[in-house]
Amino acid sequence: MLTWLYRAWLLFLVVVLVAGGWLGYADWQQIRHQYGTNLLALAAAVADGTHLFLNDAHNSIRMLGNEVVPEGVDHPITTRETLENYLVFEHNFAAIGVRSWQGSPVAAGADKGLLDALLSPSGRGVQSPLKINPEQHRLLDHCWRSPGFCMGPPVQTTSMHSREGAWMVPLFLQTQILDHGVPKPLRMVVLLPLQNGQLPFWAALPLPQHGSIFLLRNGGVLESRYPPPTKTSFSIRQNGIAAQSIFAHQGAQYDVYYGLATAVNQWRLGAWYRVPGYSLVAGVALPRSVLVAAWWNRMTGPLAAMLALLLLSTLGYLTLRRVARERI
Repeated sequence: MLTWLYRAWLLFLVVVLVAGGWLGYADWQQIRHQYGTNLLALAAAVADGTHLFLNDAHNSIRMLGNEVVPEGVDHPITTRETLENYLVFEHNFAAIGVRSWQGSPVAAGADKGLLDALLSPSGRGVQSPLKINPEQHRLLDHCWRSPGFCMGPPVQTTSMHSREGAWMVPLFLQTQILDHGVPKPLRMVVLLPLQNGQLPFWAALPLPQHGSIFLLRNGGVLESRYPPPTKTSFSIRQNGIAAQSIFAHQGAQYDVYYGLATAVNQWRLGAWYRVPGYSLVAGVALPRSVLVAAWWNRMTGPLAAMLALLLLSTLGYLTLRRVARERI
């Protein structure tokens, strides 16, 4: 009698624990799917917003280039006035510089030394006042050689006109202007400051609490991130879970991932979406603690019920065992 009673009680405990474990696992997967779907939708919105922002910047700089006529390029004061007027209306940009096929760089705004370096011929001027790594140098060289519009890697500046260690994203445009009917190249560079690690328009996005937002190049180089990374830096090729997901899905437009984010050394659930028309990937992520909190809130009721069943079954088993022993 006691042996049968013990086995029945033990079987009931196993059934309750297995059912609780299955319910907890199913709820965890459901929460990951739900949050992953929401993050993917937000990543798509970030990608579209980035696409529109860069297109607007491209068109804006191109229109400015049409205003810089050869006579203006030959007269730095006239050109500088045009650039200064442009910055009055373009609040997202910190500085802008131009260089013609025959003249010296002309710049307006802060960090003129940085602009001079970026406007110099490939590799010869991108040294001082810049401290750049080989990956930055390769990407800057690519932008310097590329016709049309090109987004460069973030560069750090310590100019007296900017905050110590400020990051600037250079936007390059090589266009053509007419010199006595002959097309001649005109190179332009605009400095887009990262505001606490993020692009200016990101501040208006409905980012979830404790969430992060990032922009990576297809090769894994970190272009921007909010909040700023703590275990790595901008313009460095990443090897965390987001970069691994991008490398593993080269032909995919988007993906949802879960794993260790080395930028902050934290497990995160995230999603990324490719930016149309650019070699960029936009993404958003949440720390695992947010998922655990949501899972715990959903499991509080079932866990309480399961514990109540375990307690009642144990009390029932102890009572029946005592009765059975008294009869014996």
